[in-house]
Amino acid sequence: MDDKQGGPRLRGGSIADAELSEAVLQDASFEGVLMHGTDLSYSDLSGSVFYIVLALGANFRGANLQRVQFLGGSYEDVDFRDADLRGAVFDADSVGGAVDLSGADLSGTKIDGATFRSVHYSESTKFPVGFKPDPSGFEKEWS
Repeated sequence: MDDKQGGPRLRGGSIADAELSEAVLQDASFEGVLMHGTDLSYSDLSGSVFYIVLALGANFRGANLQRVQFLGGSYEDVDFRDADLRGAVFDADSVGGAVDLSGADLSGTKIDGATFRSVHYSESTKFPVGFKPDPSGFEKEWS
């Protein structure tokens, strides 16, 4: 993980169920943070790093997630609808743990230039219209 992030840094702990909609947290670093149910809708998290974050049921709807790095972690049932994910990276953490997008809703997201290297998804994961998961970066979890 890049230790040179210029924004806020949160290592460990929990912000579960926190109301952070419309927050400006550019270039933030979240490492090992529990974010179950956290509302980050319409927030600006551009340039941030999420390293082994557990964000089940979190809300990133309409958020600016440009150039965000999602390294490992779980984003099961997360609402990414209409978020801006241009240039974002979804990749394994340093021990090989994939990013879990099972049940996540990415409908309407902007994903131009996004990189998907190590991602698990499920039958209930919703992708933008016309997006087809590339088998070289995505693995479907069967229920």
